[in-house]
Amino acid sequence: MINFLFPERLFLLPFLVLVFSVLVFITWRHEQEVLTSFRLSAKKTVFITELIIIFFAVLFLVLTLARPYIVSKERYKIRFTDDTALLMVFDVSLSMLAQEKPYADTRLDRAKKMAQEILKYTEVKTGICGFTDNLMAHLLPTADLASVMEVLNQTVVIASVPFGYYKQGRLEAIAEQYSNFFPENQKNKIIIVFTDGDMPAPKETSSLREKGVIVFLVGIGSQKERIYDYDENGKLIGPRPVAINFRKEILKKTANMFGGYYISEEDIDSIIRELKKNVGKEGMVEETALAHKIVELTPLTTLATFAMLMVFLYLRRPR
Repeated sequence: MINFLFPERLFLLPFLVLVFSVLVFITWRHEQEVLTSFRLSAKKTVFITELIIIFFAVLFLVLTLARPYIVSKERYKIRFTDDTALLMVFDVSLSMLAQEKPYADTRLDRAKKMAQEILKYTEVKTGICGFTDNLMAHLLPTADLASVMEVLNQTVVIASVPFGYYKQGRLEAIAEQYSNFFPENQKNKIIIVFTDGDMPAPKETSSLREKGVIVFLVGIGSQKERIYDYDENGKLIGPRPVAINFRKEILKKTANMFGGYYISEEDIDSIIRELKKNVGKEGMVEETALAHKIVELTPLTTLATFAMLMVFLYLRRPR
């Protein structure tokens, strides 16, 4: 099925049909006057052919402006370790907008790039969550890497998880709610949390390691970073006056409380190394997944428009 990126531009088609119909009607009633006025071919059959070619040229031009595309489905094989599930949790509070300098990646941008790199070296079911004072699933653990990447790129954004009762970030929300997002009876559970720690120190909670959960707290940020404001055209307005906290001490304390690991964002190799150590080696399975691929038809309609114009000019050449 053909879809259009800008379907509202198809409103030109009824006008095209109307103009074409009126032109054909007038030509039929006043053939010689029209042929003479527009210096078109004196042969009626050639003129009609030229008229049809012009119609299709404009038709393809309108379709080009509407940006047609189709969605094709492709099946592919995926291999993953069935006895391990990974939950990637992203801090989506406002402080994750902080940047080292104007137009640089935000803390959240850097966290997402790290996650993409980590996913290259894992073959486990992966879920995506965001958190503020609540933990919310954007995607439950799945072996479909294409779906994980799409959610990571499109859904994980600042404020994608609204604040609830507490109105401030809470790392303990992860300990309270993580079990809702893992498959029941999952043997190995791993959580990677990407955050700057700009929130109150968490209350004491039981170790997640004792519950069979390995937690990696990845510290994203530095004390020099600020939030920069931009106008609607992306032009820099200026930095906000106060630097945004990066609270390593809170993250280290929380990692220790969870029985997990604190890792800085510069040490991505350490994350991958430790992650591999904690991934189960049993239950490697292979499944077939379905991927959706968008194929743009704009080049074809553009080529068709050009071809129609070339044919028209050929017919109008001096004889």
